[in-house]
Amino acid sequence: MELLLTHPTGIVEMYYGKTSPAKVEMKTDGVLRSPSAKEYSAATRLYGNVNTNLLWAMDMSAVGESNASHVSAELKRVG
Repeated sequence: MELLLTHPTGIVEMYYGKTSPAKVEMKTDGVLRSPSAKEYSAATRLYGNVNTNLLWAMDMSAVGESNASHVSAELKRVG
């Protein structure tokens, strides 16, 4: 799979990856930044369906640091 994300902060990410029935794994093939955007060079994203909840995690390489955990969430169905 391929995904292109653009952010209002001046960053464009191009991802590629693979899917399975309950999981999506992606990593960046390229990151473009405007002159005013923070330094950011690579990322990985993981999405998974676990017990009907959507789990999400993103690791990134930015501001001189190597790939490290950046953000994650668990989304639960309402209603």
